[in-house]
Order: sequence, then structure tokens, then C-alpha cells
Amino acid sequence: MYVSYDRGATWQRTPVHDGRITIRNPAVNRSVSFRADLTDKQGNR
Repeated sequence: MYVSYDRGATWQRTPVHDGRITIRNPAVNRSVSFRADLTDKQGNR
């Protein structure tokens, strides 16, 4: 899982623990974006 605080210009890897992530709140009037990189048991992405 990845998170961006600058509309996707840069991405930071975010650890997943028990299906949950912890992020910092974005600044007032700002946004947060998420991106996932998933692979199934057969190696499909």
C-alpha cells in the first residue's frame, strides 16, 4: 500500500498490519491518495 499527500507526485510505502494502515491526517484543505500493488497466489498483478 502506498500513500501520497501531494496528489500523486510522490508516493510513500505504508505498512499494512492486520488489514489496516495508519496515516497522518492531511493539512487543512489538502487531500490524501492511496495506491495498492496487489498480487494473488498465482502471481497475477
